[in-house]
Amino acid sequence: LEPRFTSPLRVVASAMTSGPLSAEEAEALRQMQEEASSHLPDRRSDGDPEWLANGAQVELHSLQKAQALNGQRGEIVGFDDKQLRYRVKLHSDGTIKVVAKKNMKVLTYQDIFPHAPSPAPSASAGGSGSGDGPVTRAVVLKALERLQRDVLALQQRIAVRKAGAPPEATPDMSDSFLKLTASEEMCKEVMEMYQRSHGRDEELDLQGATTLEACEACVQEYCEVRSWPEYFQDEINVTKYNVQKHGLLGTLKNEVVEVGQDVRDLGHTAKEAIQKGAPQVPGLVRAATDTMGNVVQSGTAAAASTAGGFAARSQEHITNAVHDQVVAPVKRAWHFLVFGFFLCFLVPLFALRSYAPLNTVVSNLGILYLGVCTCCPPSGMRSRAAKAALILLYPLVTVVLPLGLHYWATHPHLADDMGTAIRQLPSTMTRTVQSLTEEVKEVSQVGRGVPKEAPAPAPAPPPPPPPPPAPPAPPAPA
Repeated sequence: LEPRFTSPLRVVASAMTSGPLSAEEAEALRQMQEEASSHLPDRRSDGDPEWLANGAQVELHSLQKAQALNGQRGEIVGFDDKQLRYRVKLHSDGTIKVVAKKNMKVLTYQDIFPHAPSPAPSASAGGSGSGDGPVTRAVVLKALERLQRDVLALQQRIAVRKAGAPPEATPDMSDSFLKLTASEEMCKEVMEMYQRSHGRDEELDLQGATTLEACEACVQEYCEVRSWPEYFQDEINVTKYNVQKHGLLGTLKNEVVEVGQDVRDLGHTAKEAIQKGAPQVPGLVRAATDTMGNVVQSGTAAAASTAGGFAARSQEHITNAVHDQVVAPVKRAWHFLVFGFFLCFLVPLFALRSYAPLNTVVSNLGILYLGVCTCCPPSGMRSRAAKAALILLYPLVTVVLPLGLHYWATHPHLADDMGTAIRQLPSTMTRTVQSLTEEVKEVSQVGRGVPKEAPAPAPAPPPPPPPPPAPPAPPAPA
């Protein structure tokens, strides 16, 4: 069976899990992925991020209806979309069976070639890294194996995308990239911890460097084929993962460190370019000097007078330009900036302090808003009054309006008062209009000289009732 398994299209899909691939194996794996991509897209990747490509070597097990096939090995040659099962070509008789993924075991390189050398036994035996440390050699190899498996999974999806399949054929590209990113970070951390505990291991360093290099190449290929929605989704997923693992400050620190490393690499590249080009500079300078020598000597006198006047005029122009473009605008706008700093930064910072840390976010956005309104306001809003209105709008929208809505929501009796006021509004307006109308009439009469009518006297009160008659006197006694 050895020639069959070493054929380029029959390299096992998980051969990378046993260590770095040779040049022949890498070429065979590439050809296998190209052949697999020619039969896709199909439904094998629906809901299964670890789908198997055509050419993967498997062993059947746990079959109930066809128990005679248990233990037989075969090769995946396709996928049945109706039954959602893989089509497996058996090595024993060449027949094709439709088998579920749960009844297949993917064969590793050591399963196919049990007598081939592998670094795994040394890891299980302890090797040079065995000990009582927190990170053993076996843990490092397991991390490398996981990274290699994630690299292979993403490479399979990249091969499908390069074959011309639409993005809908590989909807889990972003998930695979996130898994690869997490595996890469974990692998680097584990290797660093192992090196601190046990020292350097040349074999592990070589295997780790090869795996990380393959990971970087895979990520570069993925960046070339991914779509814009996948790009934004990757940025969101990676940022969320970094914040959950390292925290916000840790994520910002790592970003600063990466930027510093990029700057350092750029400096090294520039240094190498300068070092390579330095030997050629003297010859070029001498040639230019010899060529321009006569011209410079013949025109020295005229050039000196012309250059003197040009230098004086240039200095004057530069001074005027700096004053007009920098000094004068700063003098005119310093109080405007102070006004904006107070409204856009200090007001949200202290007015929203009970909602911390939201107040700091709103204040920082206010600084950005102030810069936009000052440096590049919208068209038609370039006057000082328009800029001031834009700046005044920020605290109204971010502070006054939210606080007003919050106060209204937490005081329900205000709704009843407002409803009563709204219901009484027509009658109130009617009385107000009537009173204004009467006042206008009185003013107009006074203006025309018409005497103001005296108010009618109040009616006299009715006379009091007469007192009741006195009772008759009683008769005198005899």
